[in-house]
Amino acid sequence: MLSRRGLMIAGGCAVFARPALAALPVPTSRKLAFKISRNGSEIGSHALVFSQSGDALTVTVDVTMAVSFGPIRFFHYKHHTVEQWQGDVFTTLDSKTDYDGEPGFCTVRRDGDKLTVEGSKAAKYTAPLSTLAATHWNKAELLGPMINPENGMLIRPKIADLGMDRVALASGAMVPARHYSWRGAHSLDLWYDAQDDWTALKAIVKDGSELDYKKL
Repeated sequence: MLSRRGLMIAGGCAVFARPALAALPVPTSRKLAFKISRNGSEIGSHALVFSQSGDALTVTVDVTMAVSFGPIRFFHYKHHTVEQWQGDVFTTLDSKTDYDGEPGFCTVRRDGDKLTVEGSKAAKYTAPLSTLAATHWNKAELLGPMINPENGMLIRPKIADLGMDRVALASGAMVPARHYSWRGAHSLDLWYDAQDDWTALKAIVKDGSELDYKKL
């Protein structure tokens, strides 16, 4: 079974510059979608939709997972985030999470030289202005620190660039992608392709099972 607190999928530190909107890794299709498996069995999906209007970018994220045995559901997870950018500046985030019946939320607001964050596991605080949300589509999040969009906590995992690798898509095709490890309270690995599009994710959750994201 997946445990509470065991699932957080997010990262923090490296050597990239913050990109301008034109250089942000927005997929040409304006969407990203992943099939999620747990120990080889499909349990859900993770989808991102990118909407641009002039200098404004809105990224909408929806994640759904459920672990069942026959008609009995042992675990469920639902997450919805709306993240907004103006030019190259991350401005707001609103999220809600149902983590197996436990509600979570996060709000982020930029006001001048302040980035104010509040969440279900974080009293209101001011984050460093360079902080991004750990929504993974933007590799620059690995500069850290990051905001956990499930609950508002500020996170600073250890990030390592493991170089070029090959990962499988949902179709079974293998593609080249750069591999980054993330270690801290959570253990996961992220891959980004030559266009800096988020391409794959693997995470070990608290019960020891493995989550595997394969891009559709």
